[in-house]
Amino acid sequence: MGGRRSGSGLMVAGAIVIVIGFGVALIKAWNLPNYWIPVVVGIGLVVIGAIRWATSKGDS
Repeated sequence: MGGRRSGSGLMVAGAIVIVIGFGVALIKAWNLPNYWIPVVVGIGLVVIGAIRWATSKGDS
């Protein structure tokens, strides 16, 4: 925990909220049924997680 920067948790929380909002906006823009919201949001979260994993490999 000592290597973590201050505010990184807030940035992660903000990124999650942005992904959820973006997913909901895409659903509304594409006129997809509401049951697709978790799928789109889940894909967005997986993409963000993969980016974080790939960029933090040497930061242990």
